[in-house]
Order: sequence, then C-alpha cells, then structure tokens
Amino acid sequence: MTADARPAEISTFEEKRYRNLDEPTKIIICGIFAGALLYGLGEMNRFRLERRVQELQRVCVAETQAAAKKQGAFSSLANIFSAKATCDPVELARSDGYAGIQGQLAAAERDVLRWANWPTLLAIAIWSVCSIPWLWYFFLRRVRELCEAIVGK
Repeated sequence: MTADARPAEISTFEEKRYRNLDEPTKIIICGIFAGALLYGLGEMNRFRLERRVQELQRVCVAETQAAAKKQGAFSSLANIFSAKATCDPVELARSDGYAGIQGQLAAAERDVLRWANWPTLLAIAIWSVCSIPWLWYFFLRRVRELCEAIVGK
C-alpha cells in the first residue's frame, strides 16, 4: 500500500462514519462545538473586561496618589475620611455620579458584572436545545425496547 492511498482511505472512512450518523447525533455534536466556542469567546471577553478594570484601577490609584502628594499630608488624610477618592471598582459600580477615571472604572466594572454569567448560561442553553432531538429519539428507542420486552418479542 502506498503512502498516498492511506490518507485517502482514512478520509473515506471518516466520511462514511460521518454519513452514518443520524440527524440528532449530528445536531448534538454541532451544539457541543457551538456551545464550547461561544463559552470560549465569552470567557475571553470577560477576561478582556477584567483586564480593562485592572488597568483603570491602576490609573485611578496613580492619580489619587499624585493628587495626595501634590496637596500634602493633611489633605490626603481628609480625602481618606471623606471617601472622596475611592478606586474600589465594586464600590464605584454600586453608585452613579462619578466622573473622569472613577466614572470609567465604574462603567467598566458594571460591564464585567453584567457579562460575568452570560457565557456559561448561553453555552448551557445551546447544549440543552441541541440535545433535545437526540434525547427525544433516545427515549423513543428505550420506550420501544420496553414495549417489545413487555409484549415478548
């Protein structure tokens, strides 16, 4: 057997194997791949949003420290107790009315919180919807087997 014949044999086998799959099995396989792809893309987007929050938080802390050095020691103590310059993204996301870097940080954290669960939920939804035809035919076969067992065929 030549080296060129072997890949052709393998591809023919794979084509036959794929053609022999019934439609619900093809749907569930495509659903698994689509759900996994969507989950991966969603997690990459979530990671991108979290990295953006970290970058904005670093900039916010740097601006706060620069303003504190510029104003002096007493003024920085007053800012701590009056809670004017906060760079906590969760705290900023809870309330509105911030401008500048704090407003950007709050919006970025809200985006992260809004996006956090969507990839998992969408992937599960796609997997569930795509598994319905396969489950339907699977249970129909089991019911038929049960009927045949009861009847005695």
